[in-house]
Amino acid sequence: VFNHVSQEWVLPAANTGGSTEDPSTPTKNTSKKRSSPVTCLLFAEYQLWVGQEDGTLVVFDGHSGKLLETLTPSNSQPVLMMQHVGSTVWTSSLGVVSVWDGISRQLLTQIKEHKSYVMCAQVAAQSLVSRVWSVSTDGDVIAWDSESELRGDEALFMDEVKRRSDEVLFLREALEDLQKQALALQDQCNDRVSQLQFQLDKSKEESESRACHIASLQAQLDFSKSEVAKRDDIIAARDAGLDGRGNSEEDSASKNVRRVLANQLQSSEKRLMEAEHRAQKLSAELTRLKEIEERRSAREQDDAATNDRLSYLVNYTELHNRELERRLDELTSKSDRDENENVMLRESITSLNTQTEIDQ
Repeated sequence: VFNHVSQEWVLPAANTGGSTEDPSTPTKNTSKKRSSPVTCLLFAEYQLWVGQEDGTLVVFDGHSGKLLETLTPSNSQPVLMMQHVGSTVWTSSLGVVSVWDGISRQLLTQIKEHKSYVMCAQVAAQSLVSRVWSVSTDGDVIAWDSESELRGDEALFMDEVKRRSDEVLFLREALEDLQKQALALQDQCNDRVSQLQFQLDKSKEESESRACHIASLQAQLDFSKSEVAKRDDIIAARDAGLDGRGNSEEDSASKNVRRVLANQLQSSEKRLMEAEHRAQKLSAELTRLKEIEERRSAREQDDAATNDRLSYLVNYTELHNRELERRLDELTSKSDRDENENVMLRESITSLNTQTEIDQ
């Protein structure tokens, strides 16, 4: 048995035990229990029905290939026809049409209207009431009405519609959660941007204040240097005006003045170096804030892309919901039409039965 979903061969249970053959190659079943030639096959209700020449019906699981049941016939005539009708399976052997339950595999009834071999049958209308046409080798064509439960393709379609509806509800809830998360993330981003902007403005103010302080210190340093230069010129002029004998008191006063000026100059240079160091720290802080601003801009771009993606998902979900609603409307209208047809068929059957009783 070839599984078209997994694209591999599935061997029957009789051939898998201890087998070392390549499963990609189909293996012929040589079990003596199923040695009779196969005359027909049918896949119904996820089961594989096999009709044999000796009249035996063998039922396998349609997915695993496991043997489920062997149905022994009331005669040994070959099975010539099998047809899936609603939730039942119709088989023919000789001129007898047997109706089996597709789930429990129980014999429901036998129809013996044909006088010869029934070679084929066709379902003309598959619904709660199915119209079946059967043909035998003597040329007889008989139409049957068979009522069945909703188990076949319609039940599968209804299950699929319900599953899709549940999936739509789940997607809507997930989308609402994503929107809430996106709004919360947007609020966090706005708060963080506000904090960074406040820190940036504060750092700019501090930078401007420190720049003014540095300029003031530079002006004081320049003034101190000019004063030192003037006093050096005065001291040099005094030294040049002396006759060589010198005055010890004047020399002592000049040395004191020079010492004070040198101390002031060193203090000014030290304060200038400290101001330059603070300016370097401030520049590094500004660089860090610029990097934070760039990362914030990149995060805003990512948030914008996320919002675009969420908008696309919302639009796609709405389109998908409209398509599902349209399909549900079509299914509802089809179900209504089928119900009306079933009512008409039942009325026709009742009328025919009544007319038959009157004729009798």
